[in-house]
Amino acid sequence: QNRIEQVSALDDPMLSYTFAPETRNLNGQDFGQKIQLSQKLPWFGKLDLRGDNARFKAKASQENIGLMRLQLIEASASAFADWYLIHEAIRINLVNQDLWREFRAIAELKYSTGRASKQNALRAEVEQTLLEHQAIVLQRKKSNILVQLNTLLNRAPDEIIAPPADLPEPQSLPTVARLRQMALQMHPEIKALLALKQASDTQVKLAERNYYPDFNVNAGYNSLWNQDEKRFTVGVGINIPIGQSKRDARLSEKRARFLQMKWEITEKRIAIAAAVQRTYNRVDESRHVLKLYKIKLIPLAEENLHAAKADYQSGKGGFLDLVSAEKNLILTTPCYVGKTCC
Repeated sequence: QNRIEQVSALDDPMLSYTFAPETRNLNGQDFGQKIQLSQKLPWFGKLDLRGDNARFKAKASQENIGLMRLQLIEASASAFADWYLIHEAIRINLVNQDLWREFRAIAELKYSTGRASKQNALRAEVEQTLLEHQAIVLQRKKSNILVQLNTLLNRAPDEIIAPPADLPEPQSLPTVARLRQMALQMHPEIKALLALKQASDTQVKLAERNYYPDFNVNAGYNSLWNQDEKRFTVGVGINIPIGQSKRDARLSEKRARFLQMKWEITEKRIAIAAAVQRTYNRVDESRHVLKLYKIKLIPLAEENLHAAKADYQSGKGGFLDLVSAEKNLILTTPCYVGKTCC
């Protein structure tokens, strides 16, 4: 914004002084000297266009701040989602460890009574050990996410952050058409490009003004003239824009830049609309998957595990059925999701 005043202000006036050394000690003759003050005046409208150009560029820079803010929001939301997910994964890992301890105890009891082989107890111990290893991996991932969150907060990487609160229930989404409209109207990148397009338009108009001359007004005092009436002078000068080819080339360049900005805006709008559509599809799919897991898959997996556990204790079912039921439950919990995306 400080550039606006710089480019829209007049150049500094020029003060020049000239004297004739040979007249300094001549008797009966004035000391010959000349003083002149001049000021360059651009053609009408040039300063305003320069100021508008800087103003539009400042607006584009302001929108870049908005874009950075969006990127920080996205990074923070993503890091918090990982923070929530890793805590859920650790919690479920502990639950699964407790289950395998219980399975191991059941298998050892059945082995001691001769109703099962030792292999069942060993398999339960192996599965429990694997979960203990997974717990170590999850703790390492938790530490990495903590570093990411503290980095976003400009804090030391090992600063303590409280466990996350429960997430709110998903809300209904606006229509994808409405989301696209909002993105195209409010996205900082679009606003920044529109401002740069306006700045490019002022560059075209400035290139058109370059076909006209600039002025230079001056006033001075010249004691070299013998008559007093001739010593004070005022004048005006102009540059002669005779190099039309270079001005034509500059104007053609600025018009090409303006067309480039128009197509960049078109391309960015298409890209943002496509990104909104892809994200909407992912979110819509996730909502259906979440509903399916909560209503059907997790309750079925838990019921299957309880049935397999009861059958194994009563001798109706085998240990492999119990292992399979436990594996199915793990695949339907955030612990499994955590193994793929944490």
